[in-house]
Amino acid sequence: MLYSVERTFITDAEGHSSREYDAAPHRIEAEDAPAAILEFLFVNGGTPVESPSRLPGDKAIATVVLGKRCFVLFAQRSAEVTQRGEIALPEIQHAD
Repeated sequence: MLYSVERTFITDAEGHSSREYDAAPHRIEAEDAPAAILEFLFVNGGTPVESPSRLPGDKAIATVVLGKRCFVLFAQRSAEVTQRGEIALPEIQHAD
């Protein structure tokens, strides 16, 4: 399943307060929202302060440290955006 992971920085490289965020969400393939956060960390680096917390609706949040920077990751299911800007919804799997 495709997840959207948003990163919001809480501190800058010197450890001072910051409200910086990535320009666009990251797209991650994963089993669930906490797994999307862990995959993001595997690819981009960072150490979670604790395990990602599950939120209702297949969402998750985690606080992460990378060097002196601290940031929050938020993951939720995502619609895939094609090159033409059209939204292609993830395939829905039905129980038989």
